[in-house]
Amino acid sequence: MEPGSRNRDNWSLYVVFAVVLVLASAAVVTPARADGEAVAHIVAVNDTGEAVVASSNGTTYLWQTESYAANVTFRVDAPEDKYSVCVYPDESASNEFDCQSKDIGNGTTTTALLDVGNASATGERSLYFEVVPTFGNDETPLANRTVTQYVMSKDGDLDDDGLTNEKEVNLSEKPGWPKDAFDDPDIDNDGLEDGREVNYMDSSPTNADTDNDGLPDGAEVQYGTDPTDSDTDGDGISDWKEVRELGSDPLDPSSPESTGETGTDSLTDPVTPDSNDQFALFFLLGVGVLGATALLWHAGWGQDGLGAALRSSETTETSTDEATGTAQGAGEADGDGTGVSGPTSAADAARDEPLTDEGQVKHLLSKNGGRMKQADIVDETGWSKSKVSRLLSRMEERDELNRLRVGRGNIVYLDGAKPSGVDPGDDSPR
Repeated sequence: MEPGSRNRDNWSLYVVFAVVLVLASAAVVTPARADGEAVAHIVAVNDTGEAVVASSNGTTYLWQTESYAANVTFRVDAPEDKYSVCVYPDESASNEFDCQSKDIGNGTTTTALLDVGNASATGERSLYFEVVPTFGNDETPLANRTVTQYVMSKDGDLDDDGLTNEKEVNLSEKPGWPKDAFDDPDIDNDGLEDGREVNYMDSSPTNADTDNDGLPDGAEVQYGTDPTDSDTDGDGISDWKEVRELGSDPLDPSSPESTGETGTDSLTDPVTPDSNDQFALFFLLGVGVLGATALLWHAGWGQDGLGAALRSSETTETSTDEATGTAQGAGEADGDGTGVSGPTSAADAARDEPLTDEGQVKHLLSKNGGRMKQADIVDETGWSKSKVSRLLSRMEERDELNRLRVGRGNIVYLDGAKPSGVDPGDDSPR
């Protein structure tokens, strides 16, 4: 065979291969089914109406007493004809809430407004949307989508924090309030429920340290200090410094004795000498050290001997100071010498601050090898299933933990503690 003939054969193969690729690509992107039936796709479902409150974690929250509608955007890949999009109470319902027909086809997209009306009951519900041919005896659905919603009453309290749903929604219009405040009992995570801060304490539910003194509002409640006043006893020393640094009583202006100067944390000391006395004292000490060093050197001590003596002296002084400190601590604890220890100081109470909800969950997981069943967390904490579910969802969004669907329940686990050898379930919402 001549070389030119082989080249022509090769080019023929290339052309045939290219044609096959084009046809295969066309078959992949062709929207119609092999049997010629139409194909549709629901692009989006956008909530609208006075009932819509907010959307969080894939769930739309609605008012029970207000009307709800949905803008449904869908696409039909088939010859142009009439197609209907409908909404039902659930997938098994036979009677729809509303249906709208549209002339659509040839890969175009359109939007229909469907009216659902008022919800009859509070709680979670699912709406089922589907696209069907408008005419024909057997209207086989071409596309469908299920949307999860939660219906709540205005005077209810979804997160059990002492504030009604309506009040929290109204407060969410203020800076710092999240849109889903009604689903979070402790927005600033300071250990105090939002309703308690708003209704009784006048502290801020969106600021963990209302008076900005360094002590979280929850800790201030434990110590008995005012979370809206950085210096509860008015002694010129902040509550944080008295509790964290001095170990004094932030509710007693005489403990410790204050200079009385606003904004200062200095303390009076009746035995502190003035500056002239301090200079004379340091001068005498310096002369004494130099004299002692000269005498030791003159007595024949080498550098090693002198170093050993100095180290021995430091060790003796340290032991004496520790013994003195222990004796002083015992004396302070005994007070009048009766031997009865006094009340726990505010500094000791700092170690017993209550754990937040998130902290309790992490503590439980750590105690159980890093993972637990979600149902066991409900049993251990005594919280409701809905509270635990919402709390775990927030922690999962912040990558503080993970969840794995196994059978009809969830396994909750920390990083590095993922269970092995389990048969995970579906990816439905948890």
